[in-house]
Amino acid sequence: MDVQTRQRIKRELERWQLSVQLFLKHAAVTSNLVSRAFSVSVSTVWNSLKPDLRSVDSLGSFKTQLKSRLSHTTYDSLTQHGPEPPNASDSQPTYDLSAL
Repeated sequence: MDVQTRQRIKRELERWQLSVQLFLKHAAVTSNLVSRAFSVSVSTVWNSLKPDLRSVDSLGSFKTQLKSRLSHTTYDSLTQHGPEPPNASDSQPTYDLSAL
């Protein structure tokens, strides 16, 4: 194989590697944006609610029960672990409503 052919192949491989790196960066950004989308977040929260709360007949009853359960969960969390220190949750929020 001559020198020009090797150089051409090297350039093509470098271009291909750059393309793959750009694609992976784009995929990571897109995945992060999609996971933060409203529809994904709402589905995650809704699916984490207990079935008896999801099957309430009226909006008023749902709001009342949700508020009650959230206040109990928050109170229990604060009494067990204490308040969260400032800047402790710089990452993406998680939704663990299994106690509801």
